[in-house]
Amino acid sequence: MPRRFEGQRLVTQYEEESRGRWTCKARAILGTHPDGRRNEPRTTFRGTKAECAAKARAWYEALLVTPEKDLLGKQQQTVKTYLETWLATKKATVKLTTWKRYDSLIRTSIEPALGPVRLCDLSRDHIERYMASCYEEQSTRHTDAKVSPKTIRNRLGVLASAMRRAERDGLIARSPLEGVDLPKRRRPELVVMREEDAAALLEAVEGSDIEVLAWTALHTGARLGELLALRWRDVDLSADTIHIARTLVEDKTSGDDWYYFTSPKSGRTRTIELDPETVARLKAHKKTVAEQRLKVGAAWRTLDLVFPNVWQQRQVAPGTPLRPTTATRIFRRIADDAELEGVRFHDLRHAHATFALRAGQNPLVVSRRLGHADVQTTLSIYAHVLPGDDMSAAVAVADVIQKARAAR
Repeated sequence: MPRRFEGQRLVTQYEEESRGRWTCKARAILGTHPDGRRNEPRTTFRGTKAECAAKARAWYEALLVTPEKDLLGKQQQTVKTYLETWLATKKATVKLTTWKRYDSLIRTSIEPALGPVRLCDLSRDHIERYMASCYEEQSTRHTDAKVSPKTIRNRLGVLASAMRRAERDGLIARSPLEGVDLPKRRRPELVVMREEDAAALLEAVEGSDIEVLAWTALHTGARLGELLALRWRDVDLSADTIHIARTLVEDKTSGDDWYYFTSPKSGRTRTIELDPETVARLKAHKKTVAEQRLKVGAAWRTLDLVFPNVWQQRQVAPGTPLRPTTATRIFRRIADDAELEGVRFHDLRHAHATFALRAGQNPLVVSRRLGHADVQTTLSIYAHVLPGDDMSAAVAVADVIQKARAAR
């Protein structure tokens, strides 16, 4: 049985020749050649141990970046080469956040496992072995847990998209992912906040730095990123509406480049009507923000944000967006102190939808307020939080049948 490929890597073996002089035998494990032979070039370096290590690493990295110029666009190119080309074309057609997720999934999982395989040789057996290894992989986010089925679905979804493109381009006869059983989609159980919990939470955030932010989230169902990207020009306090036109994304870079704005999750803008008390609170909040801006002075960045950062922190200037991680950290501390452990900021959105549906609001209206792609998304997420509706349906059906029986 052929040896299972465990990813590209450098293997080194050191032997001391004399004091301070070493021999380093280096082997680069790169996968297989097109004819099936192992692609494992070897070489030897001499010098100090540090010099040998540096030479071996440079040699290995040079092998990794050697382009397959003669194979680009051909069936014999490796999966790694094809995915790099495919990913470059996707950058112009998907949102930056989506592209970064594709890049991460390919770079951290798909490429190390399947990259050395020739595109024309990639088979269903390769995919199923890769899936099996994913099921055994330890999660990097949760201790003592395996990689989630959702993550595995995402990995395979990216690979399937790339293989469909390869099939359309005539590089492969058929996608090797056709007929592969994907992990079942499981929606995480919602934290359904009770009305009394929401009241307790609003009382707990009173006077805090996120008081109006939390209130607005609960009363509009808007996402945290959408609210942190909201500008005063998007708020019409005379018409009692806010217009959701973009969302804030917190990037991992530092300095002024830690964030960027992009379109909402569904890709569409929407207008949300406000209740009178929310309008009053936003009017008071606007006055407060203006006072803070005057107090800070020239250091304030004028971005017209409704919920700006007001502190003069390192790498976060006043007037720039409030970091989502900062808002969620403050919220979590307040919720825990109010004995609402486990409640997240995003659960305010779920609470808004749940309360509206329980109050008998049309699911289509709720769906539009939430910015879902369609009403089916809303129903699939929140149908189970409406136990009373099932009883109403049962009684209604029984009444119809009873009336029909009585009329006979």
